[in-house]
Amino acid sequence: VTSVWLLHLLPAPEDVRAVVAECARVLRPGGVWVTTVDKAAGHNVGSDIDAVLAARPPSAARDAGDEVAG
Repeated sequence: VTSVWLLHLLPAPEDVRAVVAECARVLRPGGVWVTTVDKAAGHNVGSDIDAVLAARPPSAARDAGDEVAG
């Protein structure tokens, strides 16, 4: 199961929990879930995407690694 750069887009912590729960539900025993966390840490690193996103209002990222793992 993959959910790449998804969790940070969800509007509330309960939405993140629901997506993680659904990934766990559909994952077969012994399967692997591949996701990304801590999207906010990837900003302002001098890449082209920083210029593209500069005009957007900041929003809270709901994909903190420790919370997703929990």
